[in-house]
Amino acid sequence: SDEERGEDAAFRPLKRQAVPYDDGRKSAKAERELNRMKKRLQQTELLKDLREEHSSRPAEVAHAATGDEKLDAMEAERDDWEESHMVRLTTTRAEKKARKALLRERERLTNLGIVEDFGDMDDIIAADAEAA
Repeated sequence: SDEERGEDAAFRPLKRQAVPYDDGRKSAKAERELNRMKKRLQQTELLKDLREEHSSRPAEVAHAATGDEKLDAMEAERDDWEESHMVRLTTTRAEKKARKALLRERERLTNLGIVEDFGDMDDIIAADAEAA
């Protein structure tokens, strides 16, 4: 066997490749994240408006102060507690931050629906061109 390999042949270890270990945790994590995103999308105001528009159910009339169900529920719970205990609560920074975040998210989603029809934009541009 030494004669076949040659006399100056030294021992060379086998070449091995690294193989990544996948125990399924990463795929499960990605699946959970995907489910979380789907759930978040289903709860958006835009989708609720679309469902309401295209469903055969009668329209629900809500008298909300802000128009955001989550924020209105938080404020209603706070108001109920204040009225039942006859004490005014101070708003914490975390509550203010959460309120601003909810309002910002609602504003962002509402702004998506504003830019629907560019035909009106053409009329406005034409009217400006005639005025100039």
